[in-house]
Amino acid sequence: MTAGILKQYANNATFVKEIITSLASNDIAGLFYTRIYPDGTIINLASDANWTEFYFNQLYNGLYQNKDITDQLFVYLGISLWELNSSNKIWQDAKQYFGYGNGVNISEHHNDYREIFSIYSTIDNHQLNHFYINQIDVVKKIKQSFLSHASDLIQQSEQARLSLKHVVFPSKNLTKPACNFVDEVTLVKHSFEFQNKMNYMPEYDTKKALLSSKRIYLIHKETGRSLYLSPQRSQCMRSLLAGKSTKESAKPMRLATKTVEHYLQILRKELGCSSSKDLILSYINQLA
Repeated sequence: MTAGILKQYANNATFVKEIITSLASNDIAGLFYTRIYPDGTIINLASDANWTEFYFNQLYNGLYQNKDITDQLFVYLGISLWELNSSNKIWQDAKQYFGYGNGVNISEHHNDYREIFSIYSTIDNHQLNHFYINQIDVVKKIKQSFLSHASDLIQQSEQARLSLKHVVFPSKNLTKPACNFVDEVTLVKHSFEFQNKMNYMPEYDTKKALLSSKRIYLIHKETGRSLYLSPQRSQCMRSLLAGKSTKESAKPMRLATKTVEHYLQILRKELGCSSSKDLILSYINQLA
């Protein structure tokens, strides 16, 4: 990739990151959006310029097999969870070099192009997969909002498409019989593989749990800005106020202790607190 293209991707990444940050909870680490055209060209918008550069260098140097490209760029129509295809080299690289994982791809076919929209999290945020499955309508709304906010950037990118003609894509006929999102999600939700990977218990109603886990609204103690915490950070905040240790907080949330520590670190930074004690003293009245 030329220096000019890399600079453009870096500029785009800043804008894309701002969009996804404004649209989704802090559990979403990033996104990428790809369009594939019949002439073998593509456009790619992503929130992480470094991963984008790494990905295309690997792609152009032939380090990804056709199956990897199929699973990532030429995915079957519908929804595809990264967690169900953890052997994919592209997802392995995302995990190993950038700490990304637990993503979902949504692929749709249009008259003039095929598009892939993907959001993802950190490698230990497995619970987000339950969100994808039980709140797929929300994911679709995030996608539509992104397309609306990024419409000008998409049009600009279409004027400078990347050529992937040297990359051997699978047959254009590689599509399953048409299926809607509900059918696809139901299929994934009830798959034994997903239950095994995610320790998903049939009696555990994930959707009910998500809906009952109220998100916390706070007013920043210094700026007066309203803050809307994600469900997981809200639970971390409640556990902290209840006097629980990070280890005690992590177990019912099915998270690693380090993840809870990371969430609390972010909360302290966002809420202008120097310590967990300061966090409690500053905001306990708002949560009483």
